[in-house]
This record gives sequence, structure tokens and C-alpha cells, in this order.
Amino acid sequence: MKKENLCILPSQAWFVAVPLFNIYWNFEVAKRLADSLNNEFYDRKVEVEERPTQKWGLIFAWTFLLSNIPLPLFILTIIGILHLVYFITYWVKVHEYKTLLRMHVEHYGKDFVAENKDETEM
Repeated sequence: MKKENLCILPSQAWFVAVPLFNIYWNFEVAKRLADSLNNEFYDRKVEVEERPTQKWGLIFAWTFLLSNIPLPLFILTIIGILHLVYFITYWVKVHEYKTLLRMHVEHYGKDFVAENKDETEM
């Protein structure tokens, strides 16, 4: 990924390990990772859904938030199972886009610059 497309820096990833703050930071990671992927795919002119991975990331973040609220044990168990399912789903989606990006980089190169269609049509 190009540095100018990053909305979250690799050095900020450790914030997920900070207790209580990670409840908020999961929402930021979901938003910023989706923005970073969106920027990179837009620059490379690769068609993907708008804000990829954000939907699954936000669901993961919400289930994490709910799992930290003191609720009856049976409700926490259900939320915990949902949290695990959405964590895996989010991880798989991020991996799919990482693989797509890696394939594009291998095929076109790291410094790929898509031509502007408007300029080529003139």
C-alpha cells in the first residue's frame, strides 16, 4: 500500500491491546482500514465495493462493545459466539482484499499509476 493511501499507520495497531481504549479503537480500525483499502483500490482503478470490510469491521466492533457490558451470562455467551463469528468473518474479508491487492501488485508493480480515462479519450 502506498503511504499516501494509509488512514491508519502500522504503529497504531498496538492500541487494540490497550484495555478499555480498545473498545473505541476497534471502531477506528474498522473505519480507517476500510478508508485505506478504498483509497488504494481507487488509485489502482480496481473495482471493489465502496469502503470494503467496513460493514464486517463495525459489526465486530459492536459485538466487542456488547461483550464488555455486564449482562446476564446467557446473553454474554450468545454475544461471545457472535463476536467470534464476526471476528473470523472480518479477518477473512480483510485477507481477501489483501490477497486481491497483492495479486494486483504482483501483476502491475508496487508503483502502479492508473491512467486517467478522461485524458486518454481526448
